[in-house]
Amino acid sequence: MRPGFAYGGSCLAKELKALLALAKAESVKTPLLDAISESNNELIKRLELLIYGQKSNNIGFCGVSFKPNTDDIRNSPIVVVIKNLISGKRSYQGEFNIAILDNQGASKNFSREAGPEIDVVTNMDELMEVSDVIVLGPYKISDDLVVRMLGKNKVIIDLKWHSMDENIKTHPNYHTLV
Repeated sequence: MRPGFAYGGSCLAKELKALLALAKAESVKTPLLDAISESNNELIKRLELLIYGQKSNNIGFCGVSFKPNTDDIRNSPIVVVIKNLISGKRSYQGEFNIAILDNQGASKNFSREAGPEIDVVTNMDELMEVSDVIVLGPYKISDDLVVRMLGKNKVIIDLKWHSMDENIKTHPNYHTLV
């Protein structure tokens, strides 16, 4: 098994809630199912803490949708993280400069929801220019591009949407949550 980042979207959360309600109505204990939402929220918190622990507040996100190749950002855990970062919850941290890169539809939907304080870029070179920390979400990029980022001393946080070469995984600036 290769666990990844938190789930999102409108279907799975709704179906999990319905299944838990059915189990409760039948007095069936479901400890594993009960833990899914808590585990999901924990992954979101772990990503936030990893970002807070970096030396830079210039954060780039490759992908904001909840899964690859969609413009759907509903219940996207990455959007939750970004909103928490810009909300100023940790005032001692200072303001974050956030940039996103995704397909045109997801970027447009995100801009509509998040507002103008987020920089939407159109290519990886722009994202690397404005970001010191780059979170790899559900936006496909090549190993060569990750090597280029690491060569430019960028911190990479991979949410496990990618299969990276072993040389990349051992780089000190490459991080995963799981």
